Amino acid sequence: MPGTNFNPPPASIIPSESEIKSLPRPQKRIAQLIQKHSGQSSPTEQSVSSKSWSLDFLFSPTSFNSSSASSSTLSSLTLTKNAYELGAEPLDRKARVVSTGESIDVPADISFRSVGYKSLPLPGLSSLGITFDERIGIIPNDVHGRVLAPLQSDKGRSEESLMAKALPGLYCAGWVKRGPTGVIASTMDDAFSTADVIVADWENNVPFLGNTREGPSAAWNGIKQEVKALGLRRTEWKDWKVLDDVERERGKSKGKPREKIVNVEEMLSILDK
Repeated sequence: MPGTNFNPPPASIIPSESEIKSLPRPQKRIAQLIQKHSGQSSPTEQSVSSKSWSLDFLFSPTSFNSSSASSSTLSSLTLTKNAYELGAEPLDRKARVVSTGESIDVPADISFRSVGYKSLPLPGLSSLGITFDERIGIIPNDVHGRVLAPLQSDKGRSEESLMAKALPGLYCAGWVKRGPTGVIASTMDDAFSTADVIVADWENNVPFLGNTREGPSAAWNGIKQEVKALGLRRTEWKDWKVLDDVERERGKSKGKPREKIVNVEEMLSILDK
């Protein structure tokens, strides 16, 4: 961006070339972007830039402070400085951060929350045998996305909690699979992983819909009465394509790839035309 300088994070927390290559795809992409743009501005350009931005790590917000003139206007935020515990390296999977006890105030007049949202259980999950972890907001799964349910045991709750079985044909992805962590690339990679598992299970004759290998039509027949009772409408791939074409056409007139339709009623009205 012309007239805008990027102040890079300390070199000590940016992975080296060899370390970046060993990272999972989402982290690798982020690290490459930071590394690519960290050295682009010369000292001269930095001194004449009217604006700058930075990625500041190892800080935790502790308070949002209002202006003395208005309690509803943001004036600054207070951040606590953190450090890696016991000198752990940033890429160490066991690395943890702890507060140093130091705080700083950063002038600010606008703030955006971007920390993810804790998932909530859908009504009826329990009737399908699906449990939900209210504490961390996920559906228990085997890390790959296969939904797990605890096995009943007569040997006590502690042992029961350690045993679980996969529920055939049920999978999850995204924040309900791993909690509200990561960025868009993380969620994409996570969805690809779950999709790969679904395909692998199908190819290896894993039972779907109970103990059968019935196809998609059987799946729809199993839920259509509930869908109808809730007043919901079934949409298909061809419907998505219609909306995709409309969004692209609207975006073209504004010089961008697409103009997103964010209102469900408007989406349905387009499909009814």
